[in-house]
Amino acid sequence: MGDLVHGRTDYRRRLFVGLLALFVASLVVFVVAVLLSPSKDTLAFEGAKMIPQVGLVAVAGAIISYLAFEYQQAHLRSEARLTLLRGVLSTATQAYLDVKRARRSMRATGVVIVDGSRHVDVGQYDDRMGEIIDAELKIEQLIEEVSSSGESFSDVDVCVHHLRDMERTLHAVIAEYENVRPKMGSAKTHPLEGLPSFRRLLARPRDDPGEYGTGFRPVTVAMTSLRQCVRADLRESTGRTPTGGPVRPTEPDAGGRFPRPLPSQATPGAR
Repeated sequence: MGDLVHGRTDYRRRLFVGLLALFVASLVVFVVAVLLSPSKDTLAFEGAKMIPQVGLVAVAGAIISYLAFEYQQAHLRSEARLTLLRGVLSTATQAYLDVKRARRSMRATGVVIVDGSRHVDVGQYDDRMGEIIDAELKIEQLIEEVSSSGESFSDVDVCVHHLRDMERTLHAVIAEYENVRPKMGSAKTHPLEGLPSFRRLLARPRDDPGEYGTGFRPVTVAMTSLRQCVRADLRESTGRTPTGGPVRPTEPDAGGRFPRPLPSQATPGAR
C-alpha cells in the first residue's frame, strides 16, 4: 500500500509541475509578444493577450477534471472496500451458523444410546461432517481473501488470526473424521467416546464446560472477535466520505445490530 500511495503522490507532483509549466509558458509567450509588438492595437497583440487567459482556463479545467476523477476513484475504492468487508462478515457468519446448526442437529437426531453409552448414528455423522467440511472450506477461502486484501482492513493480521482459530478447531474434527471413518466400514453406529474431537465439538457449556471450552467455544470466541474487527472497519468506512471527511451516520450500526463484548467477557451463545 505504501508503494501505491507513493505512486499517487509522484503522479500528483508531476501533474502540478506540468500545469505550472503550461501556465508559465503562456505568460512567457505573452511577454515576448508584448515586447516584440510595435503597437498595442494590433491583432497580434490582442491574440497575445488571450494566450495567458486560455492557459489559465486550461489549467483550471485540468485541475477540476482531476479532482472530479480523484473523487470518483475514491468513491469506487470506498464502495469496493464496503463490499469486501460485508462479504467477509456474511460468509464467516454463515459458516459459523452452519457449524452451529450441524451441532444441534447431531445432538437432536444423531446421538443414540447403545448398551448404556452414547453412540453416533454413522449416517447422521456423515451428513453433519459434510456440513462442517463445507464450512471449513469457506473459512479457508476467507483466509486467502482477507490475507490478499490487507489494505481494506485496519489490522488484517488480527482478522486472519481469528479466522485461523476457527479453521484450526474445525480442521481437528475433520482430520479425526478422515482417520476414523474408514475404520467404521458399514457399521450403523459408533461410540462417541471414540471421536474425542467431535465429542468436544458437540458439548454444551451447561452440560460439560470443560469439553465445551476446548470444543466449540474457541470457534464462538474467534467469531465474536472477528465480528468486532470487521464491524469496526465498516463503521470507519461508512462514517466518512470518499475524500475522508466526517459525515453524519445514516444508521446506528453500519454492520448490523449485534453485541460486541470483548472476547474475555463474551458469554458464548452456542448451546
